[in-house]
Amino acid sequence: MRRPRPNSIRWRLFGLAGAISALTVAIAGTLFILNDLSMLRRQMVRDLEVLAVVIGDNCLAALEFDAPQTAERNLASLRREYQIRVAALFDAGGRLFAAYRRDADQPLPALPRHEDGVVVVTPLLGLGRVEVLRTLHLDGQPIGRIIIQASTDELAAQRHRYALIAAGLLATTLTLSLLLAWRMQRRISEPILGLADKTEEISKEGDYRMRISEPPSSFDEIETLAKGLNQLLTTIQEREAELESHAVALDSANGRLRSLATEISLVEERERKRLATELHDSAMQKLAIARLQIEGVAERPASATEAAHDERLDVGLALIREVLGELRSLQFELSPPSLYLGGLPQALQSLAAHITARCGIAIDYVEPYAVPEPPLELAVVLYQCARELVYNVVKHARARKGVILVSSSDGGLDVEVRDDGQGFQMDAAPPPYGGSGGYGLYSVRERLAVLGGGLSVESGAQGSRVIMHVPMDAPVSTPSHTDPQVTEDTALRPLKR
Repeated sequence: MRRPRPNSIRWRLFGLAGAISALTVAIAGTLFILNDLSMLRRQMVRDLEVLAVVIGDNCLAALEFDAPQTAERNLASLRREYQIRVAALFDAGGRLFAAYRRDADQPLPALPRHEDGVVVVTPLLGLGRVEVLRTLHLDGQPIGRIIIQASTDELAAQRHRYALIAAGLLATTLTLSLLLAWRMQRRISEPILGLADKTEEISKEGDYRMRISEPPSSFDEIETLAKGLNQLLTTIQEREAELESHAVALDSANGRLRSLATEISLVEERERKRLATELHDSAMQKLAIARLQIEGVAERPASATEAAHDERLDVGLALIREVLGELRSLQFELSPPSLYLGGLPQALQSLAAHITARCGIAIDYVEPYAVPEPPLELAVVLYQCARELVYNVVKHARARKGVILVSSSDGGLDVEVRDDGQGFQMDAAPPPYGGSGGYGLYSVRERLAVLGGGLSVESGAQGSRVIMHVPMDAPVSTPSHTDPQVTEDTALRPLKR
């Protein structure tokens, strides 16, 4: 457990509990003292009023018979009341008749001019005096007035005692409340501080696999906080795992793109070599022979007959026609004019007819219903992929017939190539990086993935079925902006038929 800081929740709870306890005791003590002193003052005033009535009644006869000595003896009985300092009796004319002084140097009071009653000349808690004035009556006639003055020493002494009691009570109560607050704040602060320590540890180590154990506390809020933090850690851990998976997928996609770029370069080189070989072995040889035949006719040797000249000319022209056919076929393989003139359906139909005529495999083109025409860039990619699949059928399937089927679904375009050949192993379709086996399907899959599409392959003893699907709004013009992760996912997603 961390050492508590002055700013920590532990000290704040402890200080808050202590402050509340001290404030409560102080307010309660102050109210108690004020109430008790007020009651004591009222009691003192009532006692003085009673004494004024009793002593005044005892002095009525002395006033009536002019016996000041008797009056002084009656006033002297006030000595037992130590708070009374002065008492004086005045006759009806206002002359001092008799007096009592506790201290000899205490000045005698003059006859007050105010009416009968009580005068308190002192603050509530300060030293001062209380003065009681009463008019004495005999047979309904005023015969004199009595005044009694008392000090508030008793109030001051009582205030001092109460202050000591209140201080002791405050110290005792504050000590007990702080001890109780210390124990209580530990129940509240220790789970919270434990959560703070654990989160700080997780933040420093960066290990979001760690979990916060639920504190042994009866507070639902703290348990909820612990569960919420664990849920947050779980979410962060899942996001980290997802980011790591994305990073791995991105590295894999980059590797596949590098491999694809390498393979494309090799394929282009092989294709150029194939074209050069075909041009050299067939077209150029035939043109050379045709040239010799035509040159022989042009020289017209004397020994040759007209029929021989015609035969050589026919051979040369036949060879030229064959070369023209081969060049047209080669042009169709490179870039079919029908793709740019009639769109994707016409280009695929021409591809099926060309393969049927050249390779002896019956390839049918089927379009069950009119499909929307894709953009030219997308049509070019689909045609190239379909041609790759058809050439795979010709080279490897040993099929007798096949089908190119075009349809639309889910806001996209489907191109299906089906054959009745011997099939192939599904796990051999994606080649390893740098390998050459199964490159046709691999390259088709990657090109479709860049467009946000996918490839579905079914193969067995009865033949193979390959379906390409691409969205009509595929970003063919900006393939470099495609998300590698999206490419990876969509490339491996099976298509629904």
